[in-house]
Amino acid sequence: MYVIAHHLFKSGHWLRKCDWEENFPIDQLVDDNNTILKFETKEEAIDTLQSWGVDVSIAIEQGVRIESVN
Repeated sequence: MYVIAHHLFKSGHWLRKCDWEENFPIDQLVDDNNTILKFETKEEAIDTLQSWGVDVSIAIEQGVRIESVN
């Protein structure tokens, strides 16, 4: 399963020093019921972003990541 996440900070070094909380320092894409959207494949997640009109390359530059979850 994959999720679409937005990393609020680009420095991984700084992130490792932070105490992890449920939604900090990463925002995950959720539906109208505040349930995290999950995708079967990375390609499905990318296709979904593209279908919403998102320029995936710009989104990735701004901290958006497609991440594998258990």
